[in-house]
This record gives sequence, structure tokens and C-alpha cells, in this order.
Amino acid sequence: MRKRIVFPIALAAAAAAAAVAYASIPDSGGVIHSCYSKSGGALRVIDSASTCGTKETSLDWNRQGPAGPAGPAGAAGPAGPTGPAGPTGPQGPAGSSSTAHSYFATDTNLVAPGQNTAVDTLSNLDAGTYLVWADIESSAAADSAYVRCFLYAGTGTTQNLDPLMAVDIKSDSNSGITPAEISGAASVASGGKLHVDCHADPDQGEANMGVTITALKVDQLN
Repeated sequence: MRKRIVFPIALAAAAAAAAVAYASIPDSGGVIHSCYSKSGGALRVIDSASTCGTKETSLDWNRQGPAGPAGPAGAAGPAGPTGPAGPTGPQGPAGSSSTAHSYFATDTNLVAPGQNTAVDTLSNLDAGTYLVWADIESSAAADSAYVRCFLYAGTGTTQNLDPLMAVDIKSDSNSGITPAEISGAASVASGGKLHVDCHADPDQGEANMGVTITALKVDQLN
């Protein structure tokens, strides 16, 4: 009767010990513990709760080795599908008007030697800033003529204004019509004028002058 009672108990204890040993190899940190003999080099694996004998040396290693070097980058994958369109943003503020206003006037006059004569005037302009072109044609009424033409901007007479630009024109009876141009920028008050006056050299002959003034109103000059 005693042998039948003791044997199952001893068997159960051995099974429990084996379960504990199996459960602790490797330990919770992934480390495997072992002992190898100093004389013969025999190796045996132990659980984390056991220790090596006096004639053994402990040897531990990780279940997972160290990380290897990074491999080369793989090829780029194909582009993904285009996402849906986002919502429409709010409307921006209205821009400034792009409408341009232009003005022009054409006139002719005979400029006598030594005389200063208003050849063309562009009147009643709106207040603002203008780009101005004056196309001039001169021809000598006799053998030759030499004139200097001036571009003025303002509301008074040319005697009270400083010229914006000037050009010298020499013509003779053989050359026919001699063209010239004055261009520039000017600011005028409401009702202002743009003038082209020409002065003939007193030592030369009289000149037939034709002038066309063109003015383009702009928002500003940069």
C-alpha cells in the first residue's frame, strides 16, 4: 500500500519540476542559460532558476541575435490614385479695373524764324497720371529750317511751365518731311492740358509743323 501511494506522488513532483524547467527556457527576457564543463567542455542547458556546478562555467546567449545591417532601399512603388477634389475656396476681392483711357489730338502750324508757337494742345484731361507720345513732322518752307519742340503738362500757359521733354529737328527742302518723337510721363490736375510748342531758329527759315499728341491714362507708375 505505501509503494502505490508514494510512486504517484513522486511522479507528479517530477512532472511539475519538468513543467517549471520547460517554462523557464529561455527566460522571460529571451536569454538561454547553460553550463559547460571546464575539463571536457560538455554543454548542458539549464533553466533560469538553476546554477552551474563548481566544475562548470556559465554561458548565456540570446534567443534572438543582434540586428543585421540595413538592406538597400527598394524600388519606388507606383503612384497612388488621385484624391478627390477639395472644396472651393472663398472668392477673392475684386481687382482694380484694367480699363485704359486714351486721348489724342492732331494739329498743324507754321513756325516762323525766331518765334515760339503752340503747335498742338490736348485739353480738358481728367486728373491723373499719363503716358504721353508726341509724333512730330517738320518740313522746311524754304531752303532749311531748324526747330526745337517742347512737351509741357499743366493748366497754365507754356510760359509758366517747365518742359517735360524736348527734341531738336532739322529739315531742308531736299529731305522733305523729317519725323521726330517726344515721349514721357506726366501728372495733371482735372481739366489739365498737354502742349507741344516749337521754337524756330532765327537764323533759319520757317517750318511747317504737324503734331499728334497721344495720352494714355494709367493707375500708377512703378
